[in-house]
Amino acid sequence: DRLNDLLAEHGYDIERFLRFYQRLAYAVIEPATPPHVRLSTTVALEHMTATLAEVALTTGVLENAHPEVRRLLFWHAAEEIEHRSVAFDVLSRVDPRMRTRVVGLGMASAILALFWSTALLMLLRDERELAVGVDDARAGRHFAREVKKAGPIVGRALAAYLRRDFHPEAGLAQEL
Repeated sequence: DRLNDLLAEHGYDIERFLRFYQRLAYAVIEPATPPHVRLSTTVALEHMTATLAEVALTTGVLENAHPEVRRLLFWHAAEEIEHRSVAFDVLSRVDPRMRTRVVGLGMASAILALFWSTALLMLLRDERELAVGVDDARAGRHFAREVKKAGPIVGRALAAYLRRDFHPEAGLAQEL
C-alpha cells in the first residue's frame, strides 16, 4: 500500500489499474469460474510467483532498483517461496486431477498476461504524460540482460509443474 501511495504521489494513476483489476477479477472472472478451477489457478499463480521470486533472488534483475524497492521485492520474494506449497496441498486434497492443474495453469497464464500487460501500458502512459524516462540507458540494457536469464528458470519451472509427480517443495527454489 505504501508503494502504491508513493507511486500515486509521483503522478502514477495506480487506482485506475486497481479499479480495472478488481472489476474484472471479482465481478467477471470469479463468478464465472468454478471453485476448483479458481483454486487450481491460484496454485499455478503461486508457482509462477515462486519462480519469479527465484529469478529476483538469483539474478541481478533488481540490481539497479531503488534500494528501498529492492529491499521490499527481496522480502516479497522470500515470502512467496515460503508459502509456495500451501495452495497446492489444498488442491491435492480437493481435486488432484492433472487436468484441473493444467486448466488452472492456462487460466493463470492468461490472467497474468492480461493484468501485467494492462498495468505496463497504463504505467507507460503515465510516464509519457509525466515526462519520466530512464536516465541511464545502461540500466535498461542491464535489466534486459538479466531478464533473459529468467528464460531457462521459467522454462524449467513450467516443465516441472507439468510433471504428474510435481510438488512445489521439490521445486527449483527449494535450495534458496
